[in-house]
Amino acid sequence: MSRIVSVIVPCRNELGHIEAFCESLAAQRVPPGWEMEVVIADGRSDDGTAEWLRGRAARQAGFAVIDNPAGIVSAGLNRALSIPRGELIVGMDVHATHAADYIPLGLAAPGAQDVQGA
Repeated sequence: MSRIVSVIVPCRNELGHIEAFCESLAAQRVPPGWEMEVVIADGRSDDGTAEWLRGRAARQAGFAVIDNPAGIVSAGLNRALSIPRGELIVGMDVHATHAADYIPLGLAAPGAQDVQGA
């Protein structure tokens, strides 16, 4: 049975960044025995971000979009934290793209197991 790492991401009106961010997520080389789930809390975007995300979620298993009615980062993180199944949680920012070994290096870091159930 696979172990799960959950990626949580707040966002709002990120149409200019969301595709590159999601491609960097898709490129993550999660180690054998692990699977990745993604939970994006959309802060009621009005620039097409929410529609783009829903389309991605419909095509990609393990990719979920939830509503963040408050529209602010802290509320989005809190809502996203209520969803994940993972034993390890990684917070990411839509304005960044991440190297393909970003999550694998985190999983291998000393002390990573100490945050189980976060």
